[in-house]
Amino acid sequence: MKSPLFTIITVCYQAESVIEATIRSVLDQSFTDFEYIIVDGASTDGTNEIIKKYLSDPRLVHISEPDKGLYDAMNKGIRLSKGSYLNFMNAGDCLADPDVLKDVSRVIEDNPDVDFIYGDVLYIYENGSEGVRKYPWYCSTKLYQLLGDCINHQSMFAKRHNYAEREFDLETYKVNCYRDWISYQCSTNKKFKAMNRITCRFSFGGTSFTLAHFDEHLSELDLILKRYYPLGYPIYVVIRSIRKGKLSSKLLHKAYELVFIRKK
Repeated sequence: MKSPLFTIITVCYQAESVIEATIRSVLDQSFTDFEYIIVDGASTDGTNEIIKKYLSDPRLVHISEPDKGLYDAMNKGIRLSKGSYLNFMNAGDCLADPDVLKDVSRVIEDNPDVDFIYGDVLYIYENGSEGVRKYPWYCSTKLYQLLGDCINHQSMFAKRHNYAEREFDLETYKVNCYRDWISYQCSTNKKFKAMNRITCRFSFGGTSFTLAHFDEHLSELDLILKRYYPLGYPIYVVIRSIRKGKLSSKLLHKAYELVFIRKK
């Protein structure tokens, strides 16, 4: 049997209030050559009952079992996947519109040697406001990584072998497993392609960006940049030193929004 072009993976836990919107955004795509894997962490609310409403769709694969957290579940999804390109659209996040996969497939057709295709992100805040996060071509460069930012995985479609050969490192990191993974990819000679269109709706405030985890995020980021960019790491140190210890995590978090997010 021919493998699908895409595998969309959703990991979830106790997500009954948001999971259906994510599911619909995937299954309602106009391009249909994909499989959809939902990895649930043994939710005890109504999450699995909602998922079961859609199991008549043969593209949907569903497992529910205890896991070691977000990235353990994402690794499970990688191992189950058969698609040529993988995307992680976790519970609460959505593909931006019904033509996202169709447009990505056209980019793949025109650029078959590209490892990673990524788009812009529409951030949705708890108060209902929105902001567009642009990811131009330079967001895959080493310098961009050293500035302390990276591309959202929700907006990215990666050739499956890039995930299969290097899964998320649960042993070293608690909140920055993805940042470690994408930093490694950007430090190699992999090929990236920016779509310059919004590909996903992202519920801002996930594990890596909540204020409660922000200091841990910065500590792990320091380790990651030393690991993959040892020669460029002093650039990051200089940027960080500008703070001189005067900015709190809350202010840094706010500065991130002001610099990178264009409010609608």
